[in-house]
Amino acid sequence: MLWPPWTNWLAVTSFKTHEEELQDYLDYFNRTWIGPFKPRGGRRPPKFPIQLWNCRESVLQDQAKTNNNAEGFNRGFSSLLSYDRPTLPKFVCGLLKQHAITATNIEQFNSRPPPLPLVQANLLRLIC
Repeated sequence: MLWPPWTNWLAVTSFKTHEEELQDYLDYFNRTWIGPFKPRGGRRPPKFPIQLWNCRESVLQDQAKTNNNAEGFNRGFSSLLSYDRPTLPKFVCGLLKQHAITATNIEQFNSRPPPLPLVQANLLRLIC
């Protein structure tokens, strides 16, 4: 997508207006994620290695790039406990409940009939 010409002017003007704040942010970003420049060229290692946060390979392999699954589990588990900071016995009880739920889900998944081939499924829809 090509940006309209005025967006360049807007970006430069905004940067000049807020140069100090933006420079602080750029310094933080370089120091933390990219690695600051060395006085004689090159870069120092970043605070967090690029391999840790880079999603390029995940994108190329069509893998998940977020932790939404983990966040969903944590939210469900928290609601199962119904306490923000449960005691150890309540936490263990919550783990046992979660284990029972997971075991039931696995059993239900394994015991369902195999899916029909697409042709048979379409024929059944036409007949029934």
